[in-house]
Amino acid sequence: MNQDNQPSIFEDIYDPLAVPRKYMIPKWIRFFCWVFAIFCSVDVLGWLVTLLFGLNPSFGSYSIQTSNLLSLLWVFSFLMICVKGATAIAILSEQDWAIKLAIAFGFVEIAMSVYQMITGPWVTKTSFNGSTSTVVNLGGELIFLIPFLIKMIRIRQQWEENRYGRQVAKLYGNNINQQ
Repeated sequence: MNQDNQPSIFEDIYDPLAVPRKYMIPKWIRFFCWVFAIFCSVDVLGWLVTLLFGLNPSFGSYSIQTSNLLSLLWVFSFLMICVKGATAIAILSEQDWAIKLAIAFGFVEIAMSVYQMITGPWVTKTSFNGSTSTVVNLGGELIFLIPFLIKMIRIRQQWEENRYGRQVAKLYGNNINQQ
């Protein structure tokens, strides 16, 4: 009996031509994912230490400044940092839902950046010594958010079709592109 003609039970999960998911993500996005994963972890640990020791510093992200740790702005800012960290870790660990979360969060971040550019382009900040300065919020993060969102939209279908890219990469090693 010829075994070459018989279908394999692994055909649905094994594709020798599949590209591992880590090769779908450009290096600049992987770099920023590592940066966000590290900094978001440090932010969460810092906020936990602040809550445990009863400190009252001023926190700010997305141009939202607050010193009240129980305010709605602080909770919103904290959740946004947590989602950003979760998105970065999901992309790095090649989770099935990572690209969907990245696309949804990308739209939210772009909307927040545009809203802040329209409503408050001139922000007055007070430093620790009491001096004030006026800062213009030009939405520089859009330079990276828009290409990030475009790339995530472009690779979404391939990411979802290649659910088993991690197993293929483990079987072939890092030489998958050379075959």
